Amino acid sequence: MRGARWVVLVGIVLGALAGLFADLHIDHTPVSSTSQVLVSDGGIGLASADAASTEDQYIAARMDTYAQLGTDTAVLAPAAAQLDTTVDALRQVVRVTPVSDTTMLSVAVRAATPQEAATADGVVGRSLVQAITAAETVGTSPSRVTVSTVSPPNLPEARSAPPLGVVTVAGAFAGGLLVLLGAVLWGSGLLQRLGRRVDDVVFGDPADTVRP
Repeated sequence: MRGARWVVLVGIVLGALAGLFADLHIDHTPVSSTSQVLVSDGGIGLASADAASTEDQYIAARMDTYAQLGTDTAVLAPAAAQLDTTVDALRQVVRVTPVSDTTMLSVAVRAATPQEAATADGVVGRSLVQAITAAETVGTSPSRVTVSTVSPPNLPEARSAPPLGVVTVAGAFAGGLLVLLGAVLWGSGLLQRLGRRVDDVVFGDPADTVRP
């Protein structure tokens, strides 16, 4: 009886390990929502084309700085307060990058569900717009740049994956069940009779009569 328990336990462990292996290879990564923010000149005192060109060059040179600002506390603290999370936790799921050959920023935020991702992306994007505007404002003068959201957060498709751990538990249950089923079949003698018949068919003389 004790030996049978050990066999069942081994089956459960092996099933759990197989389930864990499958669990780790299922895509459980959060979904990501993306929006785009445009930075343009504020139109303040641009009396000539040369002045406008100089302003465009200034903005282009600042794009990396604006992107870095996207994960700064100045942006994330107000956003984290609205999303009821922490700055450190939000920083792990936010990515802001300049869009090549433009004065736009791509804002991407990951979350467990599509709606949470889109909501967080919108909050972070608005906070970034305010932070860039504030950084380019001196005293009571208008901001040197105009910042606006040109592409609102998209609603990503939901991923249909079981919660982490479910497949592991299912594997453990299946492993124990298979061991018990095998024990029942072995006890009934069915597996032994099937084995003898297979042995006769594969290795026996076709002219011989198969053993009962």
